[in-house]
Amino acid sequence: MAENKKETAISKTGEVTKSVGRLSTDAAFADFVGEGFASVETVVFGDETEGTGKCSRYVGQLVGEGAPIDRINDKTGVVQSQKTYVFNPAIKNADGTIGFAVNVKHVIPASYMMQAALDRILTEARNTSKTAVVGMLYRGQVKTRSGFRVNDIGIFEKYV
Repeated sequence: MAENKKETAISKTGEVTKSVGRLSTDAAFADFVGEGFASVETVVFGDETEGTGKCSRYVGQLVGEGAPIDRINDKTGVVQSQKTYVFNPAIKNADGTIGFAVNVKHVIPASYMMQAALDRILTEARNTSKTAVVGMLYRGQVKTRSGFRVNDIGIFEKYV
């Protein structure tokens, strides 16, 4: 025997829910996610003038390694794994001091030169039980001995 259908509180009050999770404007979305949500963004280094959305200057608190990403080598077509690192970006507080946005995580894919420096910095921070603050500066591209061009990125570190 089938059970009798029962009315819910929503149907009793006449309330109707429309498209749950859908916000009508960018401003409404910004207001909503500003209420305690964390964000994760990817930051890619390169020449900002190319119009590709790349970043040439960055300062952040190094949190640790991120998940590796796979990328296809343009010349060989071979899939290669690339390490990523997670940062809390530096922010300027209302009183003029520098802090870090702990609810924002930036994931940065790292070139081999960046990997070597960031691995060393992570090891030093762990060994000294300090937090690493890292600055990175894209200085352009340089040719290797084999004729390939690689990004020249300066890495600056501070332990607090």
